[in-house]
Amino acid sequence: MSTSLRFGVVGCGRMGARRCRTVIEHPQTMLVAVADSSHERAAEIAGLFDCQALDISAVIGHPEVDTVFICTPNRLHFGQAVAALSQGKHVICEKPLASTPSEAAALVAAADANDVTIKVGANLRYFENVQKARDLLADGAIGDPFSLRGWIGNDGWATRGWLSDPVLSGGGVVVDLGSHLFDVVRWFLGDARDCIGMTSRLHLTIPTEDYGVGVFTTVSGGVAVVQASWTEWASYFSFDIHGSEGVLIVDNRLPSVRTTLVPRRGSTLIYDFDRGRNTFQEELAAYVLNRHAGVLPEPNGTEGMRVVEMADAVYRSARLGRSVLVGSLSLDPPSNPS
Repeated sequence: MSTSLRFGVVGCGRMGARRCRTVIEHPQTMLVAVADSSHERAAEIAGLFDCQALDISAVIGHPEVDTVFICTPNRLHFGQAVAALSQGKHVICEKPLASTPSEAAALVAAADANDVTIKVGANLRYFENVQKARDLLADGAIGDPFSLRGWIGNDGWATRGWLSDPVLSGGGVVVDLGSHLFDVVRWFLGDARDCIGMTSRLHLTIPTEDYGVGVFTTVSGGVAVVQASWTEWASYFSFDIHGSEGVLIVDNRLPSVRTTLVPRRGSTLIYDFDRGRNTFQEELAAYVLNRHAGVLPEPNGTEGMRVVEMADAVYRSARLGRSVLVGSLSLDPPSNPS
């Protein structure tokens, strides 16, 4: 297989630099150019990875770039992604796909109209313990799944940057960390139907929420509870999936990388994995295979839109103080927690 995917990376912060390294380390991808709001930062990254440093529009429109990696603050995703899609570029966008459900829907439509694809960053799918749980579920190890309870958090280190700016981020920890588990909920239980949400500022002195909970019912009749927090000191995530014949427990709180199967009948099985796996490399490798096979990358644009809808539902429910439907479009930005 020859090198055929040529990338431009927009945004050279922590995630952008990580994605650049992943691109240059894959044998079938090439890093053509990078851009950042700080040209000095772009030049630094370009020097590190031996590519061009250009302005953002030049990277998006570069004739040698066929895929644009968007690693900028959330508020910028829509404008940059729609510009790339309209020029016939494939897009990989860090989560969330967009700031509102209507923006996300417009990106899905733009990809279809220009016969290109969108993938949303979702490296949690590539943790070995998550994939093991997925395989066990597919094998019928816990029968029919009907509920998921998940937690994700850290100590708020990222709030020193733009993530705690409600204008740039579109929210707080719910849209930041919660989006990871919203994708997991859909991957294991299917689409969400309605939501009761709560957000709060418990500890950090920031203008957004540092804690949030979403309780979802699913189209299939299941229930999922997702808690996201920037006030946890033992990161990173855990979730359990209950089914008619047992439960799967996925634990990625430091130092664990473990999946536990507890069947209703029989012995408990524990699967331990190495923490050193590079999930970003695994994610890009899967993307390359899908592109060459002509298969939609996962999560695709529609899946990314559903995650945006779930985050939006938590915020709307918290603001209104009642259950809301997931997916009924809301252009209103999330209100700041009291």
